[in-house]
Amino acid sequence: MKLSDVPAYTLYTIASRSLFILALITLSILLGYSLMRAFFDFTLPIRTVHPEASWIQADTPQTYSGCFRKTIHFTETPKQAWVLIAARDAYEITINGNTVSRSFLYRPTRPLQNGLSERGQIMVYSTPLLMLNYPREYQWDGHETYRFPIYIDILPFLKKGTNILAVEIETRTAPAKFLLDGEITFISGNTLNLKSDSSWRAEPTGLGANRTHWSNPDFKDDHWRPALLGPPPPPSPRTEWPQEGVY
Repeated sequence: MKLSDVPAYTLYTIASRSLFILALITLSILLGYSLMRAFFDFTLPIRTVHPEASWIQADTPQTYSGCFRKTIHFTETPKQAWVLIAARDAYEITINGNTVSRSFLYRPTRPLQNGLSERGQIMVYSTPLLMLNYPREYQWDGHETYRFPIYIDILPFLKKGTNILAVEIETRTAPAKFLLDGEITFISGNTLNLKSDSSWRAEPTGLGANRTHWSNPDFKDDHWRPALLGPPPPPSPRTEWPQEGVY
């Protein structure tokens, strides 16, 4: 039997019943979802963070890089250890010469590959002239990665005795600065706070005979100047976000 041989009222009945069944299934899904939302909370808990550390920078105006060192010493066995870092913009953290975490400062997107500004490539009010090859990322107006502090587990990199915590910062908006807050918890229950302040040593570049090894534990930083306290970069970093998945 061909479809053309089927009476019109039969086709109408089949279509009507199909639409009814589809509507019934959709209604059941929505009703089930509403009941689940009523009895279960699917929202993530919000973590609010208020770091007690200070934003620090090298004691040199308009520097686009910064090298920072901090010596910490303990004789107990650490059980947990973490740090929070907010950097403007790229950073690399090393502990005892080993890289712990890094964030690169990528080249910003270049519309038409000729360095036009964001505003300079707009033909009409809302549509960019070119949206090919390079994604239109958050790099439009700068990275601003400092607005989302990052939690890092540093326990595997620590050892009893003296530890050297080094941070290198690079930025496109001088001065290069960062904020670091954290804590080491020992098996005994004692804790050691870690935070960026004027006790850190800082220079715009790794001063020394071999600048590539300024982050190593055996590097002598006695001639380095104390870090300079400074205000946070605008806009202010976020202080709350979903807690799930954050160290």
